[in-house]
Amino acid sequence: VVHDRYKSLLIVSKKYKDLEVTIADKNYVCSKFVDNYYLIQKHEYNYFIFSEIIKNYNFDFQINFHQSDNLVKYLNSFLLPKLSKKIKQKINYIYLLKKFIKIPFTVINFIKLKYAKSHNNFININMPVGLDKKLYRKLNQVFYQEYRSIIIPNLYVKIDTKIRAEKIVSYKLDQPFYELINNLLLNNIPIEYLENYKINSECIKHFIHKKIPRLIGVRSPCEFHSVLRFLTSEYSRLGAKILSCQEGGGQGARIINLMDEKIFSRFADLYITWGWKSKEKNTIPFYFTKLFWLKKYKYNVNGSIIILGASCRNYFYSFNLGQLPIYNSTLIKMNVGLIKSVNKAVYKDLIYRFHWQFGYNELEYIKKEFSNLKISTREKESHFYELFFKSKLIVITTDFTTIKQAFVCNHPTILLWDKNYFTVRDSAKKYYDELNKAGILFYNYTDCANKINQISNDPMKWWQTKEVQDAKNKYAEYFCKLSKDISTDLAQVIKKNFLI
Repeated sequence: VVHDRYKSLLIVSKKYKDLEVTIADKNYVCSKFVDNYYLIQKHEYNYFIFSEIIKNYNFDFQINFHQSDNLVKYLNSFLLPKLSKKIKQKINYIYLLKKFIKIPFTVINFIKLKYAKSHNNFININMPVGLDKKLYRKLNQVFYQEYRSIIIPNLYVKIDTKIRAEKIVSYKLDQPFYELINNLLLNNIPIEYLENYKINSECIKHFIHKKIPRLIGVRSPCEFHSVLRFLTSEYSRLGAKILSCQEGGGQGARIINLMDEKIFSRFADLYITWGWKSKEKNTIPFYFTKLFWLKKYKYNVNGSIIILGASCRNYFYSFNLGQLPIYNSTLIKMNVGLIKSVNKAVYKDLIYRFHWQFGYNELEYIKKEFSNLKISTREKESHFYELFFKSKLIVITTDFTTIKQAFVCNHPTILLWDKNYFTVRDSAKKYYDELNKAGILFYNYTDCANKINQISNDPMKWWQTKEVQDAKNKYAEYFCKLSKDISTDLAQVIKKNFLI
């Protein structure tokens, strides 16, 4: 993130000489690690990031300072949880009843937890598979639930400006950007890891098992949740190994994600993929693990046709979360061209499904172009799964997890994106070429629209043809291999690699 903003400022400084800028007079420090994710698309938060870089780098700018107390208050208020009337009503009338019903189960779970703390060699903190009793039975472990009830206080404290002003490295570094990072690093560590680190660490120690397990399972090497981060860190410090798995669908194929995969593998003792092979020594191919949504459903030949949009962001955050901001305009241009190119019957069946709105205003643009187009948003319906199960065809416009989800369901799917942006590595190229040859993947909206017009009356008939199924199956076998019994398969991996 800092490098992206730094490079932007370098370009501006070279283009505009003696530029006058107004920056924040103070820094903004996140309370928790996850706050950065929630705030990164806010203009106000990026204003603080740009301001810090300008303060700590010798740009040829004329600098003015802006009193920024109100901006700090605004960002803090943005992070506060907001309860709707509906949620409040549920708390008032249903919450207590549910708690009362759960009392016997809570007592049983407490007894299991006491036993597990002294006997278990494996703890599944939050892996998306194996949260059932079957995995624990296979490993001769006691199944219980604990971590949802743990709370880290992370109290409000005064910022320690003295510590945050220090540098990690005392001598001058030979590259300007490294020197910049050295100046900014301590000042941008979240409060939970600096001022509140001691109290948070002591708090989490109360929940550590008496018998330190050989292995802990975590959902992702880049977990956001504070409790899970502190638990993982403490168990690792005490000698437990970390098993983690692939979280996002962009890995294994795209060139741009190679660095992410390197980093993820270093954050775990064993990293399992959804089927693809990696050059990293501690990474092994496994099965598709993102299964919480999967269910049997009856295909609806009279259903809708979904165009699945993507997360258009104003600012770069990660190569692993959505496409880069530079692709936003291309994505919208291709999707608009596609919608304009389909016939009237197809248009009538279309539903444009938007990702979270991050301030780029793609929703308003599409509504302006197509006033009578049916739309669906994540703000109103967080997951698209019910919409997907009722559809007859899904058109996916970015190369991420939804492709894998559609393929494991064997659901009619069309793919559309710019080949020059979604570049794939040599090991993956043959799978994408097969999809393109079979008429599943398209690189221009005109050919894509022609295919949709051609198959729209009965997409499943086209989908079941040999060429299409062969291309889909080869892709799925490598990128989203489906297990017949994932708990048993995971237990075997654990026994083989960790001797549990």
